[in-house]
Amino acid sequence: MMVLLGAAGLMAEGQDGTDVPARKALVRLSSCNVRVAPDYESGLDTQFLMGRVVEVLGQDRYWVQVGYDEAGRQLTGWVNELMLTEVDDAALDRWLRAPRYLCTAESSHVYAEPSVKSEYLTEWMLGDLALQVLDSRGRPVREGKFLAVALPDGRRGYVPKGTAVDFRRWAESCRPTAEGVIATAERFLGSPYLWGGTTLKGVDCSGLVQLAFFMNGVLVPRNSGSQARCGVEIPLSEVRPGDLLTFGTAATDDSPERISHIAISLGGSRIIQSSQLVRINTLAPGQPDTYERTPLHARRILPAAATPDALRAMPGVTLVKDSPLYFAQ
Repeated sequence: MMVLLGAAGLMAEGQDGTDVPARKALVRLSSCNVRVAPDYESGLDTQFLMGRVVEVLGQDRYWVQVGYDEAGRQLTGWVNELMLTEVDDAALDRWLRAPRYLCTAESSHVYAEPSVKSEYLTEWMLGDLALQVLDSRGRPVREGKFLAVALPDGRRGYVPKGTAVDFRRWAESCRPTAEGVIATAERFLGSPYLWGGTTLKGVDCSGLVQLAFFMNGVLVPRNSGSQARCGVEIPLSEVRPGDLLTFGTAATDDSPERISHIAISLGGSRIIQSSQLVRINTLAPGQPDTYERTPLHARRILPAAATPDALRAMPGVTLVKDSPLYFAQ
């Protein structure tokens, strides 16, 4: 099946050569590897978390081609078919409007019964989404120290009460701060670097940035090159905590600038980054933990008064509550 870009987004070319809208699916497990080609030996492009909406473009054996947006560019990748649950428009609308839980714990599990001794249905990791199971009065079902959930594929299970928050209330009440973004990034300290990774089990530089901002109610693009165009540029001398620092190769007469790495400023010369592993370094020379690269640019995502309207005015930035990936608009 050939992939086309139509006026309404990604389109697929049907067997008769006509354009047909791409189908939709939800990621049904805690994380989903998106590969460059339909093969396990292919490179890892990114990872999606449970509850993420993707577009289904085609299939090759048990591999499904999916489409996703990256800062206005439509990208494609391949995932194992068992990672997804396909949904029609009505089911997707119900998912986007339904009460859901957001996982705020580093790592836990969805259990088959309200007991840590019961069978695991899937992992339950930072940023995952699951439906709330409601009783006849519309109240979330609780069993002792557990919350009842429904996974995107319809399976019922239970998560520990302290691992989840109401997603809509959380998104609407988020007040992003540099302190919050940094605190989230610091939860990844010691996690190994993984190209394409977006979880505590392995994360790359831009995955760390994206999840640190997501868990504070702000969506930024997935890749460092796109993140380097978010917000506003500021002089390196004016960097403050929560700003982004980009690294790479400066432009020359013969070649354009290339961004290959990104980090979060902790203020002064200190940064937190995923480079070999998630760690804190200094840009000051001559120190045991010096990161011996010079930033190309500094970008500010969070204005001094990070009000919803101020954040909406920032280039490349979307509030989670405004995103059609997560809520019906």
